Amino acid sequence: MDIYTYLNSPDVAEHCRKLNYQFTAHEAAFIISDCRRITVEEKHRLYREIMAAMPDMEVQNARHLMSFGYWERNANLSLFYHLEQLIQAEQRILGRLRNGKEGWFYSFYVADNDSGFVSENQGFYSTFDKMIAGIRDYLSRRKMPDATVEIVQCTLDSENTVSARLNADLEISFLLPGNFHDEDYENFLYETWVYIPTPFRAGDLVSGVGESFVHPVRKSNEPMVLREICCWERSEEWIAKKKHTFDSSDMTAYGWWLDRNGYLYDECIHAYHNLTYYRGEIEPLREDGSITGDYRLLKAVSTYLKGEININMLLIANDAIRAERLWRDAFPGWDYLASEYEKAGISDIREKRDLLRKYEIERAKKHTAEKEDISNDPEENSD
Repeated sequence: MDIYTYLNSPDVAEHCRKLNYQFTAHEAAFIISDCRRITVEEKHRLYREIMAAMPDMEVQNARHLMSFGYWERNANLSLFYHLEQLIQAEQRILGRLRNGKEGWFYSFYVADNDSGFVSENQGFYSTFDKMIAGIRDYLSRRKMPDATVEIVQCTLDSENTVSARLNADLEISFLLPGNFHDEDYENFLYETWVYIPTPFRAGDLVSGVGESFVHPVRKSNEPMVLREICCWERSEEWIAKKKHTFDSSDMTAYGWWLDRNGYLYDECIHAYHNLTYYRGEIEPLREDGSITGDYRLLKAVSTYLKGEININMLLIANDAIRAERLWRDAFPGWDYLASEYEKAGISDIREKRDLLRKYEIERAKKHTAEKEDISNDPEENSD
């Protein structure tokens, strides 16, 4: 098994492959469980491949989980035993999801990874297949090719629900049992803390993979300036303790994002292994020259943290970007005739604004043409 191919971040996968980093059976199972692309059935096949090819071991955080009911009833610490229990329980839940009964119904939620939009529940369906058809129709009508979908199966007059997340092919990739109670179900891999080497350093512009439902106010591909990853410069003893006493929510990376008003805020994500280098635009432009996402301040903070500019230049960048933003906001969106600006005595300011608009339109056209040239270049598109 090439375990690196199942890491969600291609940058982390490439880094681990170059290091030839060897994961334990438990860590490999965690990576499979966390993979966004493959189905639950494929995960089951890969768990069994791990059990056939690698030595068994104690569940690395089993003693931490002993307070959970499932673990009180299943004191066996064998990783392979619990993987088999997990497979059997998830097969039962998949069967329930796909084969509804009278009084059960389905609905779904959508997070658009491009815009950050998260929908309310969309409609109610009597069968799983009808719901999937409804999802396809919804995504097609809304033109949302890059979206994350969560589904839920509900029972009338009850809190009894089963939830799941779909992959890009609208196949079940994660089971999120919700209020559905199965005494033999405990996905202990969700409760796992794993050390995974990453190539990143402080000041890198990065973004998360598949964070839409975690931070619905942020787009999943929105950049952050990385400040720290929880396991940087930690001893082997510290890492070993984390593995036995913490869960995946403690796999944190800290940094700065931009809010909608252009100010920095300090936050974290809980899946440092799902970071990837940000390759999007620093200042995306439409052809009309309007700015859809200005990340120039993040770029300035990034280069400052890397020692490429001094603090004076960082402050200049902050002041200049803020002043430009305030100046743009001073003009009404609907605009007035040139004669009105002249009557108000600010026709010269309008002329400066129009020059900037013309510059932005030309730059946007040039940017679009350059991207088309690259996409049409056979050398650029060759393997």
